[in-house]
Amino acid sequence: MTMNGGSRADFVRTLDTTNYDVSLAWSAGGQIAAVGGSAPTGFAVGAGAGTLEFVCVFSNAPVSVTIPTVTQALMDTTNPGPISGAPGCD
Repeated sequence: MTMNGGSRADFVRTLDTTNYDVSLAWSAGGQIAAVGGSAPTGFAVGAGAGTLEFVCVFSNAPVSVTIPTVTQALMDTTNPGPISGAPGCD
């Protein structure tokens, strides 16, 4: 996991022979923590109090675009599909 600012984390994962990238961005008050000690086996995302909103992007290459907020994603009626410009998503 690589933190990208205070409310986004980027991951490079491998499943069998498939490599993929994941970016997760969350709302104010959200937190992320590695689970599994020095060799993390997963990650927990949560909110200290209140509601947690998040957007998750999966790609076959690093996600270099700005991830929209949940509100932006819900309001974007012009692009109901994948995030425009994200590698492997067009």
